Amino acid sequence: HRTAEEDIQPAAIYTTLFDKTGEVIITGGDDGLVKLFHARTGNLVFALRGHDDEITDVVVSSDNRFIASSDLKGIVRVWRIRHTAYEPVAVIPHGRRVDFIRFTPAGGRGSDGGVQDLMLLT
Repeated sequence: HRTAEEDIQPAAIYTTLFDKTGEVIITGGDDGLVKLFHARTGNLVFALRGHDDEITDVVVSSDNRFIASSDLKGIVRVWRIRHTAYEPVAVIPHGRRVDFIRFTPAGGRGSDGGVQDLMLLT
């Protein structure tokens, strides 16, 4: 979900990365938001809501089609990256804290790089 910049308060950042194009910086922090910033200007582009706790990790799929994020409560959320929007596609309750998440390589299985290719590390 898109959030107006004026609704966003400063927060501690626990994880940060570039998307695969290098044009977007993605952060996750103690406010439970996944924030996307334009890399050249630093302007907030989107804030993805859904987590009720601190973000522990954020990752982008190798084809730059999905963002996944995890939190202290063990919830993993996956968004599909569109040109002008980020569509929520999955909520995965793990049941305990998730510290790291990774998209695994498709390995020629005909995978779309989606939820079935997400690895959780606790």
